[in-house]
Amino acid sequence: MTALEPSPRASVQAVLAGLFGGLGFATHTFGAPLLLASIAGFCLGTAKPWAGLASLRPVGWMVAGAAPWVLGCMALNGVRFGSLNPISYGPYVWASSPSLAEESLVHLLRHCAPALAWLGGVVLSLAVLHTRPRWCLAVAVLALASLSIPLVRTRTFELLETAYAYQIDMSWLQLNGYGREPDGLGVFLGALVVKTPLQSTPVLGLAFVAPWLLPRHRRPVAMLLLPVAALLLTNALRCAMTEPADRMGIPYLHERYLFASFPILVALTVSVLARFRWTALEIGAVLGLTAASFWLLLAAPHDHDLWRRVLLLRVTLLVCATTALLVVSTHVWPARRGLRAAAKASATVALGLSFSISLAVDLPELLRGR
Repeated sequence: MTALEPSPRASVQAVLAGLFGGLGFATHTFGAPLLLASIAGFCLGTAKPWAGLASLRPVGWMVAGAAPWVLGCMALNGVRFGSLNPISYGPYVWASSPSLAEESLVHLLRHCAPALAWLGGVVLSLAVLHTRPRWCLAVAVLALASLSIPLVRTRTFELLETAYAYQIDMSWLQLNGYGREPDGLGVFLGALVVKTPLQSTPVLGLAFVAPWLLPRHRRPVAMLLLPVAALLLTNALRCAMTEPADRMGIPYLHERYLFASFPILVALTVSVLARFRWTALEIGAVLGLTAASFWLLLAAPHDHDLWRRVLLLRVTLLVCATTALLVVSTHVWPARRGLRAAAKASATVALGLSFSISLAVDLPELLRGR
C-alpha cells in the first residue's frame, strides 16, 4: 500500500512487496493466485490512463522483486521433473487415489469455465457500471436469465457452493471419511467438529464489508481483498472433483489452504474496529466475555454435545452476520447512537467468541498435532 504513495522509497517498497509475494509463491502452489492477484490489484491501483505506461512503473518493480523466486521455482522444477512450470508438483506419487486425475489445473479450469465466464462477466460489469443503478439492475437481470442455461447454472452453483463450504459452512455436505451425529449437525473428524474460518473466528467477517466502511481507502481495500478472493476462488475450482470429500480435503485442508489470506483479513478487521472508540470498560467486556466463553468451552471435552456444536457452527455465523450488518448500518445512519451501541456490543461478542474458540478449541488441538 505504501508503494502506491508518491515517495522516494516507493520503488524500494514495491520491490519488497514483490520479494515477499514471491516468497509466498515459492512456499506453496496456492501462493500463485495470491501473487498474481496482488500484481493485478497493484496494476489497478497505479494505472493512470492519462500518464501512459509510466504509471505502471511500480508494478514493474514489484514483478522484478518476485521474479527471482519464480525463476528459481522454474529452474528447480526443470531439474526435478523436466518441466519449467513453476507451480508443478511433478508426476503423481499417490497413484492409488482415483481422484488425482481430476486435480490438474487444465481439468479444473475446463470444468469451471462456464461458471468463471458467468462470474467474471457479472463482476466486471458491476465494477464498470457501479455508479449507474439502472445499468446494474440490467446486469442483474441478464445474469439471472443466463442461469436458465443448465450447464451454466449447474457449474456456477457448484463453484459457489464449494466457495461457501470453504469460507462459511461445510456442515451440510455429505462427506465420505467424516463422521456425523444422529441429529445431523456438523461433520466430524475424530472427536472434533469441522469448522470454517468464519466459524473459528467470526469477527473476521468484518473484513468483507471493509470497502463500504472505509470509503476513503476503498481502492486499497479492494486491492487487499482481491488476493483473498483469488485464493478462495482457486480452492473453489476443486468443485470439478467428483467426490465432495476430495473437494474439501482430508483433514482440514479447506482451512489450511486459506491460511495465507488470514493476515489480510485480520488487518482489514482491525481497521474496521478502529473506527469505534473503545473505552477501557468495553475492552474489559471483551476480555470478560472471552474468559467466560473460554471456560464454557473447556467444560466439554469434545464436540459431540449438541449445545457446543450449536455454539461453534450456528451461533458463530449468526454473530458474524449480525456484527457485519450492524457495523455497516452505523455507516449508513451515523447519527443513530443506539445503532452504534448495538454494533459495538455485537463486535464485543464476536471478538470474545473469536478469542475463546482460538484459545480453548483450535490452539489445544493444534498443539496435540490434530
